[in-house]
Amino acid sequence: MFGYRVPAPDEAMLISGSRRGMGAAPFRVVTGHGAFVLPVFRKTRFLTLAMCEAEVDETCVTKQGIALTVRAVIAFKVATTWRASSTRASASSPTRTRCRC
Repeated sequence: MFGYRVPAPDEAMLISGSRRGMGAAPFRVVTGHGAFVLPVFRKTRFLTLAMCEAEVDETCVTKQGIALTVRAVIAFKVATTWRASSTRASASSPTRTRCRC
């Protein structure tokens, strides 16, 4: 059907462009089912809910003047509640968000 979108099981669909958001968020978050999206008036983005990893390399100097290189691997997952998803989505880029999972 034209305009009917369904997110994958590990994705949240963010629908923007309507006045009917959820609370203070300017968009709707849809998980677990599909929604009809008017292509001209609404915009759809997808946010992964899978476990993702990020590597961090940071060089710093201690108060005693010792130079350290800290390496860490961060594992994170976006919560499935609409409030947590809307907080994450407002900070993400406007393209389809994917992680190296």
